[in-house]
Amino acid sequence: MKNIELQSFQLWLVLAGLIVAGGNVCAQEMYAVLEVNTLSLFYDGSRESREGKVFSVTDGHQIVLDRDNDLRQVEELVFDASFATARPVSTAYWFSELKNLKSVQAIENLNTSEVTDMSGMFYMCCRLPNLDVIHFETGNVESMTSMFKFPPSASFMMWSRAPCSMSLKEPSRCMLLLVDGMNSQTSKS
Repeated sequence: MKNIELQSFQLWLVLAGLIVAGGNVCAQEMYAVLEVNTLSLFYDGSRESREGKVFSVTDGHQIVLDRDNDLRQVEELVFDASFATARPVSTAYWFSELKNLKSVQAIENLNTSEVTDMSGMFYMCCRLPNLDVIHFETGNVESMTSMFKFPPSASFMMWSRAPCSMSLKEPSRCMLLLVDGMNSQTSKS
């Protein structure tokens, strides 16, 4: 009898939660919204209520943008505060070929603690002048192949300050990566 009472109480709590939430219970999901030239990433249940073009974000797959139009538009990438609770396993090719990307905002909201593959993440983001990766946790990363790969005319600076871990399977090591075209040089700080 106590088991039935406990189940009834649990059901009551779920129903009460639905009433408080206004009956809107949506699973959290990773997605991106393109408005004008800004691509914003979210992790919540509000996908249907967002304005702009909405795209799926999945582990290990490039954000599916219209290859002809959308890629040319993106100049700014913004990680919404809601994205801080997402735990992607792969960020491989997420932003590859966003050739007009000039800035990344609130990248600290990208939790990389469970990421194992960052291959091609910013591949051919030719106009991105710099990137602060102080918050990247890369202790589980197994591949960063072509994470930053640019044409010979591009130059880029990635920087981080202690404490950080920007090396494969070596947490808490800080690195400064300077990329000049396709030649890269790393130095530990």
